[in-house]
Amino acid sequence: MNVEGKTKSLAAGHVGAPTGEKPATVTLLRMLVVDCDAMSRRGFVASLKEWGVSDVRVAKDAIEALKLWRTTGPFELVLCDAMFPSTRGMELIATLRTEGERAPILVVSSQRTLDTLAQALEVGVDDYLQKPVHPDDLRNAISLLLSRSIERERSGGHSEKAPLFGATARVEALGTERTLALTAMTHSLQLESFQGVCERFAAIHLSSVERLHLHLALEEILQNAREWGNRFDPAKRIRFTFTPLKDRVCFSIEDEGAGFDPASIPDPSINPKEHILRRMASGKRIGGWGLFIARKRMDDVSFSEKGNRVHITKLFKQACFPATEA
Repeated sequence: MNVEGKTKSLAAGHVGAPTGEKPATVTLLRMLVVDCDAMSRRGFVASLKEWGVSDVRVAKDAIEALKLWRTTGPFELVLCDAMFPSTRGMELIATLRTEGERAPILVVSSQRTLDTLAQALEVGVDDYLQKPVHPDDLRNAISLLLSRSIERERSGGHSEKAPLFGATARVEALGTERTLALTAMTHSLQLESFQGVCERFAAIHLSSVERLHLHLALEEILQNAREWGNRFDPAKRIRFTFTPLKDRVCFSIEDEGAGFDPASIPDPSINPKEHILRRMASGKRIGGWGLFIARKRMDDVSFSEKGNRVHITKLFKQACFPATEA
């Protein structure tokens, strides 16, 4: 898949972006839309054409979608309602991933519960929007996915072979709380998808600054789990959990490494220049800021006794999540 050098562009602003970032302008030429509802298909096609997408193919079900993909693919992005009817949309996505599709897959569905998110994440979905979706949110989601896809191609290395499916996603119950948990190999790109989907789930209850702080904290801790915890060992796993409650969201990231002493990480804000020079001299990347942000901006950050599991809690200004979704 190569989305660079195309003649049509899909520009997007920052409205609705879950992390508060402004997506880069990306290029897009061919897209597949799968939805059993004719009105939804027409609406998606009209929006995409307005944004300059030159070739939009549509399918009303999994059979038509697979035929189009096998005969006219590949596509730069697949937009799919995963709930037509029942779970056939999930089966379609699983088939596409199994047969080698690495293009971003965006689900737009009327259903969004922890159970549907678990199903979608396990089969290899990159992002998940709930209908009815505002055009700005759809445009931003597509732009962000394509930007990440371009970055993966540019970076090469592990990203080229990193799995887009194969992780285990489950909803776990502990008393009255329900937790969405993903267990994936170190290099799995499903970890980023999990992070993005869960951030979006909580984003409407947070300010843009709070979303940015949460994103940076999770991104840094996930990178630490890969780099310092699992030492980039592809055979090791990372467990990523998300618990939405009425008054807060909780995340945890656990690796299979030996752990560390959180107190040994100095505060980089005391002397930023010295902090950077010290890390460079020891051969480390210029990091530590994500953990600093997490400690300063999240309402609670704690570690397991071993030091290989981090818990983050972010409180809302008022109770938000209905009990049925928590």
